[in-house]
Amino acid sequence: MRQKALEAGACILTSGPEGLQETPQGWTLKLQEGTEIHARCVLDATGRQAWVARQLGIKRHSLDAQVALYREVDSTDGPPWIQVTAVEEGWWYISQLPHARSEMFFTLPESPAYLEKIHQGGWKVAPASVTFLSQVAGERWLAVGDAAFTFDPIASQGISQALASGYYAACAARDLLQGRKEAILAYTLTLLKATEGFFREWAGIYQAEQRFGGSIYWQQRHNLRSVQLPWWQQAELFTWVQAR
Repeated sequence: MRQKALEAGACILTSGPEGLQETPQGWTLKLQEGTEIHARCVLDATGRQAWVARQLGIKRHSLDAQVALYREVDSTDGPPWIQVTAVEEGWWYISQLPHARSEMFFTLPESPAYLEKIHQGGWKVAPASVTFLSQVAGERWLAVGDAAFTFDPIASQGISQALASGYYAACAARDLLQGRKEAILAYTLTLLKATEGFFREWAGIYQAEQRFGGSIYWQQRHNLRSVQLPWWQQAELFTWVQAR
């Protein structure tokens, strides 16, 4: 994908962002190396950190509290398919990689009692909670992929939703550059509708596992049924949509 972007005329810079300023013409983005970039529209594809949205003061909301411990290990005899296994403390994901390597991660509640033990055995920790921005687009900016919404990895929708929102954001950015401000609301509603499939499945996946009723993790997962559809009608984001 990076090569295709280069062939299409994109310029790839490796320095991180340092500052963002709105101008009459759009935006000025300052990079850590000192370079300044001027743009009429900015797409925030910075993942969960949602760097652009944070600079604009946009809030991020969480619907649960979950983390994933992950690592890569040598593996010469693992099966060639993805394994997902529920246990009392959470669930495992294991996938075979090229060159006799396997990737694995384990999800568990985001609590000090669990996190105190993660520094043993070479494990790394990453957030795995469901989150969303209170606003995913404005007159000259749009949040894309995990910057806008993050999904529970149990649903295996992160990559597909990121690719889809990238396409929708590109279309919306094109319309914004052509002066069509209605693209902001259209893009927002498109993302909201796209998340409904996830929320229909989310609670049901966890409800299917009933062997560990005494587990704190599974008790929390079973309480996900309280998330009602359409979930976003109760969220600040929907209030923003209604105001438009």
